[in-house]
Amino acid sequence: EKRGKEIFYSTTDEGSDLCRQYREVRERCLTSAFKRLGHSHADVRSAAAMLRIISGLYDQAARAATSL
Repeated sequence: EKRGKEIFYSTTDEGSDLCRQYREVRERCLTSAFKRLGHSHADVRSAAAMLRIISGLYDQAARAATSL
């Protein structure tokens, strides 16, 4: 659905089910590894937030470098 300049998407029931399945796989593969290392969900959330920040800064620096 387009509202002004923004476009909003929604999933079908099948898409929602696939997202849920992906979450379960991710939980088994990634989150469980953090737990084995002794890290909590809060640690994982904190690490993910830091990675998002670093990724954003990297993208911003790359855009700035192209304008030099």
